[in-house]
Amino acid sequence: MNGTLEDLVASEIKPLGLELFELRSGGTKNRPVLDVRIDRKDGEKVTVEDCARASRAIEARLDEASYAGARY
Repeated sequence: MNGTLEDLVASEIKPLGLELFELRSGGTKNRPVLDVRIDRKDGEKVTVEDCARASRAIEARLDEASYAGARY
């Protein structure tokens, strides 16, 4: 996995009280897919809202960085 991408994702979710558990990259050149698995720093169960907050934060940063063009 690209360490830079992993660092980018981890840095975006850290302020949300989340930590990166696993990051996988897949899909095709025309339709790349990131599989992001997170954990909560406080040890509580990850909620759907946690996933949504992480997704929005990561999406905004990937858009800013122009990761994979306009699609991921």
